[in-house]
Amino acid sequence: MIRTRIALAIWTLAFTLVVAGCRELEEASGAGEQSVLADVEPVQLPRYRLAHVGNPLMDFGGRSALMLSADSDMLMYDVLAQLHERSSVEMMMMGGNLIHNTGKGEADLDLFVRRMRDSRIPALAILGPRDTRGSATGQVHRGQVLAALRGHELPEGKPYYSRLLSPGLHVVVLDTTEPGLGRGGYLGRDQIAWLERALAQVPPDEAAIVFGHHVLLPFWEGSTAARFSEHVVENAEEVRAILAANRQVKMVCTSSMGAPSIREVDGIHYVSAPALAHLPCAFRIFTFEGDEILVETLGISEPKLDTLALLAVREDPQSTWRHYGFSDADAFVNFLQGAPGSWQATLRMR
Repeated sequence: MIRTRIALAIWTLAFTLVVAGCRELEEASGAGEQSVLADVEPVQLPRYRLAHVGNPLMDFGGRSALMLSADSDMLMYDVLAQLHERSSVEMMMMGGNLIHNTGKGEADLDLFVRRMRDSRIPALAILGPRDTRGSATGQVHRGQVLAALRGHELPEGKPYYSRLLSPGLHVVVLDTTEPGLGRGGYLGRDQIAWLERALAQVPPDEAAIVFGHHVLLPFWEGSTAARFSEHVVENAEEVRAILAANRQVKMVCTSSMGAPSIREVDGIHYVSAPALAHLPCAFRIFTFEGDEILVETLGISEPKLDTLALLAVREDPQSTWRHYGFSDADAFVNFLQGAPGSWQATLRMR
C-alpha cells in the first residue's frame, strides 16, 4: 500500500513537472513571436512625391460622346504644366487606358509617347484594356504598346513589374488586362506567383504601393453594383488576400471607372483615381513622409474644359448613366465627382 502511494506521488510529481515545462516553452515561444512583431517598427519614409494620372486616353483628333477625346492633348498639357510647377514631384504613374485606340491607334500611341518623353518628370505606365485591345482595324495591340514603352515607361518592357522608387518605398505595378472568364480584369497564375515573390522581396520595415487599372475593391454599392463588373478584377478576393498577408503593402491605387474613392480594408488603403479624359478631369499627387500619405486631387486649370466635361455627361447621346443603372445623368455626375473626403486626405500607413 505504501509502495503504491509512493509510486503515485512520484508519477504525479513527474506529470506536474512536464506540464510546467510545456507551459514555459509555450510562453517563451509566444514571447518570441511578440518580440519578432515588436521588432518591426512602423515604416518611416523620407519625403517623396508622385503623381497618378488615370485614364489619360490620348487621342489623335478623335471624338467620343462621354470623353473629351479631341481635347486629350490639351488635358495632358495642362497636367504636365501643373506638375512641372511642382518641382518636388519625382515620378508620374500613368494609366491605365493610356490611349483611346479607336481607329487611329498608332497615332494615339505616338502622341502619348511624345508627351511622356517631352516631360521633365519620368513616368511609369499601367496598362488598361484600351491599350491591349488590338482586334479591329486601326487599333494597336499589346505587343506594339509594350515595344513602344520598353525601356522608358515600362522599364523592362513587361506589363507587370516592381521598382524601388526611393529608400524604403517600392512600387508594384499589376497588369489587370490578362484574359479571364468575363469582361472584367484578371491576374493569371504566373502573375499571381510573381506578385507573391515580388512582395516577399520587400523588407518588412519598408512600404510597397500597388498600382493597377481594374478595381480590386469595389467602391459602389446597391442595385447598380452588378453593372460595374467589367471594371473589377475577377479574382480580386484572391489578390486582396495576398496583399493583406504582406504588411509591407500600404496602399493600392486603381483607375478603372475614373471616379475618386478612398476605402480602408485590412489596414490597406484602396484608392481609386479620378479620370483625366472625362469628368471630373482630375489627377492625384501622393506625398509619402514618415508613416503618412498625403492625398491631393487637382483639377485641370482650364474652366472651359470642366464645362465641356460636365456637358458631355449630361448630353451623352449613348446615355451611359443608364448602362450603369443610375436614375438620371445628374446622379451619374455625382458618382463621377466622388464622395466627400475622397479628394483630399491624410492616410496613416499600417
